[in-house]
Amino acid sequence: MRRLLHKGYGPLRIQAELGQKGIPGPVGKAALEEAAPDWLEQAQNAYNRRFRDAAIQDKNDWAKRARYLASRGFEPAQIRAVLAKADRP
Repeated sequence: MRRLLHKGYGPLRIQAELGQKGIPGPVGKAALEEAAPDWLEQAQNAYNRRFRDAAIQDKNDWAKRARYLASRGFEPAQIRAVLAKADRP
C-alpha cells in the first residue's frame, strides 16, 4: 500500500490493487483509513507531475486530464477539486 501511495495512486486504485493481492475489502479499507493520507493533496501532486504548468486548452483537454486522474484511482470529487484549481477553458 505504501508503494502505491508513494507512486501517487488514489484510494480506488489502491483498494483494487489490494483486492487483487487477496486482501479483503474491509481490511484494505481499514489500512487506508489508518494511513490517512490527504487524498486531495495526493491528487494534486499526481496532476502536477503529469501536466506541470500547462493550462487547460479546451473541454477535450479538461476531459483528458479528468480521465488521467480517474485512471490513477481518484474519486470524482477529488478530480473536480483539482481541476477547479487549474485554468478552465
